[in-house]
Amino acid sequence: MQSFLEFCGEGFSDGSENLKPRRSLFPQNAMLSHLLRPEIWLDKILEDQSLTIGCDASIEEAIAAMNQARSSYILIIEGRKLEGIFTERDVVKFAGSPLSRLDVPISQAMTRNPLCIERDRLDNIFKAIDLMRVHCIHYLPIVDSAENLLGTITPERIRAILQPTDLLEMRRVVDVVSDSAGIRDAARVLSVPATASALETVQLMLDTGKSSIVIVAPTADNTFLPIGILTERDIVRFKANKLDLASLSCGEVMSSPVFSVSLETTLWKAHEIMRDRGIRRLAIVADSGALTGIVTQSNILQALDPAQLRLTVQQMQLIVSQTIQELQETNERLKSELQQRQQIEEQLRQLNQRLEEQSQRQLLKLIHSEKMAALGQLMAGIAHDLSGPISAMKVSASNLSEGFGIAKFEKLLAFLQSLPPEVQKDFWLMIGSAKQTLVRRSRRHIVQLQDDICQQLEEESIDGADEIAEILVEIGIEDSLEQFKALLRHPNCEQTLDWVVQLVGLQKSLQVANTATEQTVSAITALKNYVRQDFTEEKIPARITEGIDTVLTLYQNAFKHGIELHKNCDESLPEILCYPSDLKQVWMNLIQNSLYAMAGQGTLTIEVQRQDDFVRVHIQDSGTGIPKEIQETIFQPFFTTKPLGEGGGLGLNIVKQIIEKHEGIICLNSVPGKTIFTILLPFKIPT
Repeated sequence: MQSFLEFCGEGFSDGSENLKPRRSLFPQNAMLSHLLRPEIWLDKILEDQSLTIGCDASIEEAIAAMNQARSSYILIIEGRKLEGIFTERDVVKFAGSPLSRLDVPISQAMTRNPLCIERDRLDNIFKAIDLMRVHCIHYLPIVDSAENLLGTITPERIRAILQPTDLLEMRRVVDVVSDSAGIRDAARVLSVPATASALETVQLMLDTGKSSIVIVAPTADNTFLPIGILTERDIVRFKANKLDLASLSCGEVMSSPVFSVSLETTLWKAHEIMRDRGIRRLAIVADSGALTGIVTQSNILQALDPAQLRLTVQQMQLIVSQTIQELQETNERLKSELQQRQQIEEQLRQLNQRLEEQSQRQLLKLIHSEKMAALGQLMAGIAHDLSGPISAMKVSASNLSEGFGIAKFEKLLAFLQSLPPEVQKDFWLMIGSAKQTLVRRSRRHIVQLQDDICQQLEEESIDGADEIAEILVEIGIEDSLEQFKALLRHPNCEQTLDWVVQLVGLQKSLQVANTATEQTVSAITALKNYVRQDFTEEKIPARITEGIDTVLTLYQNAFKHGIELHKNCDESLPEILCYPSDLKQVWMNLIQNSLYAMAGQGTLTIEVQRQDDFVRVHIQDSGTGIPKEIQETIFQPFFTTKPLGEGGGLGLNIVKQIIEKHEGIICLNSVPGKTIFTILLPFKIPT
């Protein structure tokens, strides 16, 4: 019973999932204890602050106390011992008799020796429900062994604690009304016009034993629309306020509006309306709005079949035992994963430490503080970039270690040996084919592929076409089914495909690990290439695009979060004679400045082309631009527009010196929203 279990255990199902938890593993035990252990659920369901009054109090005082507390009952006690109970029904009796005196002691009007039960005798919640159903009572006082009052169990508290959603959702208002009194009796709900005397209406409630009367207005088609209601609680309020009911009409004292439901409304919906509105009854109306009956809290309580609730608890016991086992297994798995994570984190820490040491050694050789600042920023980015691939490798390693052990491989080999040679051939061919087609597809594409493959299988009269088509699409087999005909027609086809799926899963894990490894190696290689110095006084052959790619790799995190990169580089350009390490510092400073100017949002465009006897490098950003009045001074040393501490003003001066060292030219063109640096380097190829 899904909703009841959701309340008790934060999300269980009793369907095809074999009673496995869908969400939290922990709350189920606590709620099951509430149901099975009296010392816990009684604390939840017991109204230990029950409204009480002494035996020497008057009826008037009792009614006033009930009205103030909005309570439907009051317990009469002597010391701590229960002597009687006085309910809204008793108030109706007094209201219906003008000669009744309210100044007499409550002990003369109360119901003496009401049904109660010792707390120690309540071994589960269902006994309380049974007692209230069998004896048709709404209040069950709980006493201790010395008959001292401990509290009261009421239908409201039972429903508030249990809330068995499915038991109420599966039944409609018409079901419980018909079961309890017959549908024709329900249709004869008591109703009076708004002009009826309030006192006579109270007497009618008393004569008929009804707890409420609906106030109606006639319509042109001889039906009646509910416009108000008089309940026992209203009578308590009238008596507490000393209203003269004989001089008032129902329309003057009725409660309105009347909340209503249809006969097809579920009991759960009716319960929710009562709970949200703080009421205990709802009018039943037809589609036209005409009054047809009434449903009360008692009807809903009667729908809580103890036998069904017991079955639910038994199911929960099974769930809890399974959950405990799963929790233990999960804890062990988490411990293992935690150890693996700690090992990887230690490796990452050591790697970062080595990278930092290596970087520091290189930083000592840089001739300007701007290089040190740039490299320091790179180190943080590299550490961040490495965390994703390493996490992917960890997950893939876990999948590989858990997916196949020696025993499972032996089982696979035994299974394959039981297959005919042609099926074995198809098995390995299918795995090879799947490996070639492990790509992402849209949901619409997947459904279309499944339909096409299913149609092909059905044309070949292959059983289980739907399931087989789904598996084939999952592993990437889209066409050429003819080559797998022996496997698909084999009686053990589905079991064979299951092994294929598992092996393809291993392939996917290997692909993820390989991709993550390549990303990690790329980041580390880029950093190594950047910090490496070429201690030579002579130019050496190098590709301009390789140095730019190294810098872009180091800043790849920026291109994942708001910066769009447009790159147009002539990869056919040969190596030229240059100082590669110095040029990397040029690309670093220019790209870093562009990213800073765009503040996390914009487009970076990089072009590398041959232009006559030069290699032209074009770096453009969509940042704020450089004001015209300072464009002539930005290449001067110690000039900067950045806040204090974010730059020393040497970056562009270093760039200019390096370009001049190469006998090249650097030009600036900037307007608001666009800045372009153009570098021309002599096209000198090695001989």
